[in-house]
Amino acid sequence: MSGKRITAIIVTFNPDLSLLNELVSVLICDDIETVIVDNQSSQSFQKSLPVSKLLQFFPLESNFGIGYAINFAIRKYREINDYFIFFDQDSIPEKGMVEKLVRRFEDLEAKGFSPGAIGPQIFDRKYDSKLPFVNPHPVEEGVVEVTHLFTSGTLIKSDLISRIGYLKEDYFIDQVDVEWCLRIRYFGYRVFGDLSAILNHSIGDDLFHLKLLGKKLIRYSPLRNYYMVRNMLVLLRDGRNDFSWRFRNLKDILLRSLYWIVFLDQKWERTLYILKGYRDGILKRMGKYNR
Repeated sequence: MSGKRITAIIVTFNPDLSLLNELVSVLICDDIETVIVDNQSSQSFQKSLPVSKLLQFFPLESNFGIGYAINFAIRKYREINDYFIFFDQDSIPEKGMVEKLVRRFEDLEAKGFSPGAIGPQIFDRKYDSKLPFVNPHPVEEGVVEVTHLFTSGTLIKSDLISRIGYLKEDYFIDQVDVEWCLRIRYFGYRVFGDLSAILNHSIGDDLFHLKLLGKKLIRYSPLRNYYMVRNMLVLLRDGRNDFSWRFRNLKDILLRSLYWIVFLDQKWERTLYILKGYRDGILKRMGKYNR
């Protein structure tokens, strides 16, 4: 594997074991050291995992969120590692995907592009379609520069942590990847997507087609809507992000909130969670929702 030590970090919470085992099997077959950090799933599943010296399992005593879980693994392995790559529990990389990303990262670095993170082309298996990168700008054949990446499939160098810091743990879930990528760019690094590296994934609970306005919205739970609103409001107040980005995303979260309330189900519960998201975002009440 290019002579580099690479650790894959998988964060789990009540996973689909068939998908998780497929993910782990692909990584082990590619000779990738794999670490699972479990956010207190309701039932233990460690004994159902493949047996391999490349696999380590760490059950947490509570659900501390995705940022904490990833940071937990990074802290354990960063001193002995060259690269980290992150995965959601239902992602399935194509064979050799990790090696493709490492080679592309090293090639971009050698050419002076200052890569901070690189991610694959995500293919949504539920809807049989590619997910577009965010604001892609072609750099060279097969590579685009982007604003941010999805957490799953993102590859970084271990020494990046000492320069920009760990992931935000108080976000709990949602916008963790956005904030981190924006921070990577703020510190002078660039974020890339590799069109040749493919990750099969499933985004959200369902896809809602809003034909009237030509929109495709992912149907998340009301609680996820809370985190999306709250964390975006906090992120919008981060002075490191330029005004045009903040204005564009403020407009976007306002419109999305309206779409969620008007067009999706569970209207009363969803409205309450969204309003609480605005309240807590304004007041900067972070962490896991428990009110």
